[in-house]
Amino acid sequence: QDTIIILTTARKSSLLPTIVSRVQSLEIKPADSDESERYFGGRGYDPAKIRKLYAMSGGRVGLLKSLLDNSADHPLVLAINDAKNILSQDIYSRLLVVEQLSKDREKAARLLDGLMCVLSGGLRVVTTKGDIESS
Repeated sequence: QDTIIILTTARKSSLLPTIVSRVQSLEIKPADSDESERYFGGRGYDPAKIRKLYAMSGGRVGLLKSLLDNSADHPLVLAINDAKNILSQDIYSRLLVVEQLSKDREKAARLLDGLMCVLSGGLRVVTTKGDIESS
């Protein structure tokens, strides 16, 4: 009694049905890109940088703020920087990194999260440019 447990998940479907049936759900949606641009632009951040990093953050405001400030306050910022570094390396260097990551599952999982941010952000930027050019 008088105990609150907070569960977070990116996918509700990954939880057991017995858990889902006993919880009160609260869905928190990512911030809108225009809203983010107004908010951070009103605080002196460059609008072009906001748009670029918004795509990478996927609308996660805390991550977007950390990326704009280039700070390591958010755990994904280091993973994103590692992912960018690995993507800029030659194939041999990447294979060496993969060999090291095979020994550290936690670091590998963080790197995969960072890679997802970088790659999905790049995809959003490319598809948005395509939408702009076709209109």
